[in-house]
Amino acid sequence: MDYSFSILILICVAIVQAIKMLKIKKAWLPFVSMIVGVILSFLGGTSTYASRIILDGMVIGLAGAGLFDFAKLSVGGAVKGIIK
Repeated sequence: MDYSFSILILICVAIVQAIKMLKIKKAWLPFVSMIVGVILSFLGGTSTYASRIILDGMVIGLAGAGLFDFAKLSVGGAVKGIIK
């Protein structure tokens, strides 16, 4: 894995956050994130094989969704711990 994956994950997080403003149900966001990841994987040229592009895209999408949730929970929990 190289730096392009990290950049694609950050772009995926930003795009999904923008899509959240459309008031999509939270249950659909992991699927939206995977679709965005597959599109970014294709555009980013992570591979020449379709199966690898799809797999990379799913990893990018789910990593992006998990990265945001992890950051939100860990920073939010730390802030709540300090305030209490």
